[in-house]
Amino acid sequence: MSIAPITEVQKKQLIEAISYDDDQMQKKIQQVKEWMKKQPHLPQLPDEMADKIIFTNLLGTKMSTERTKHKLDTFYAMRHQFPEIFLNIDPTLKDVRESVDKIRHFPLSEMTHDGNIVIILSFNPDKSRKCTMKDIKALCKRAVALNYIWLQQGELCRGQYILFDMSGLCASHLTELPWFYMRNFAALSQEALPLRIKGIFVVNSPTFFDIILNVFKPILKEKMKKRIQIFHNYGDLYKYIPQRILPADYGGDGPTLEESSRAWQKTIESIRESIIEEGKRMTDESKRPSDSVNDCGQIFGIDGTF
Repeated sequence: MSIAPITEVQKKQLIEAISYDDDQMQKKIQQVKEWMKKQPHLPQLPDEMADKIIFTNLLGTKMSTERTKHKLDTFYAMRHQFPEIFLNIDPTLKDVRESVDKIRHFPLSEMTHDGNIVIILSFNPDKSRKCTMKDIKALCKRAVALNYIWLQQGELCRGQYILFDMSGLCASHLTELPWFYMRNFAALSQEALPLRIKGIFVVNSPTFFDIILNVFKPILKEKMKKRIQIFHNYGDLYKYIPQRILPADYGGDGPTLEESSRAWQKTIESIRESIIEEGKRMTDESKRPSDSVNDCGQIFGIDGTF
């Protein structure tokens, strides 16, 4: 599985939005790469990998080298906060495989008309496949793996839409799932991941959705809060995400949620060794310079504890 590259029309829109320039991009990539090589606490990456990761981060920061440096540092430092994910990220583990049908999580194979990737996160409404705390941590591993795949593609895109389908959530999940764990993972991801979130779309929201939202609101930036939209019918969703590219479950022409979730899991497992190696790349805090600060704990205000 893969995501179709950006079209010429979408590329033109992106260039206008962030003042993108090929020559300027290459210069900035070299600047950040040289900076990374001089940071004793950062993992040293192969040149091609570094180019792609820096490229994607520059896109997400509208070509800001300083914000890109901060994101890269946070990207590798945050892994100390979640060792149970990054140091045990093997996609063939039983808990990871079992989570695939319980929580469907994958990108659509095409971008939207405005050049955004669409990430699906859908809780299965089948009560026999009710998700648990173990499935949530497995989901985090899958999310990291999917992000790794996107970084390795090094493709142009404007940002991402996240589509939350909450049809599989029930009231008992309020006490059974690790909401604050998810909040902390989301908080660090918001700071560390390269792609800008252009919209958070919620469908099939339960009556207790406000309770869930209030857990996450403290870590969301004001701009992000304004990008949350709740759709009560799929017709309104089609204004942002073309019906044609959506899964059949939402009236689209694409594969079902289950089919896509399983197909992407196969893709992740096909590069198992690379993903395991990626999980080992993190900062060496013993070598961090005195003028460099690891603020991962402060991002969610509890110094890295749970």
